[in-house]
Amino acid sequence: MLEIKKGNKITLEILVKDEVGNTIINLSTANDILYMIKVSKTDLNADALVSKNLADGVTANSPSTGYITVVLDPSDTESLDAATRFHALQIEYSATDIKEINLSYANAGSDGIIITQDVIRT
Repeated sequence: MLEIKKGNKITLEILVKDEVGNTIINLSTANDILYMIKVSKTDLNADALVSKNLADGVTANSPSTGYITVVLDPSDTESLDAATRFHALQIEYSATDIKEINLSYANAGSDGIIITQDVIRT
């Protein structure tokens, strides 16, 4: 489970794996990569609390080895409730070929993300 402090900037390096745990190594052919924080795993993309893509915060910096980087700015996490949420990743190769991906952070598969309160600012 990944823990982040609300209102902080965080950089996530994510190893992208398919549904059976194999590393995806063809990220360079993706049209878009979408990272989301949701209340529930089954929420629609439009209902995501945070949404980042290749044009805004997501980088396929090692596409041949399956690593992407996601940068969450303070404005992305400030409004989140202190609670357990889910993060999701989708890779779009075409309009009809979109894959929901199992996330692996720090080599531990987990789609859970805990949002915690940072120190109180005055």
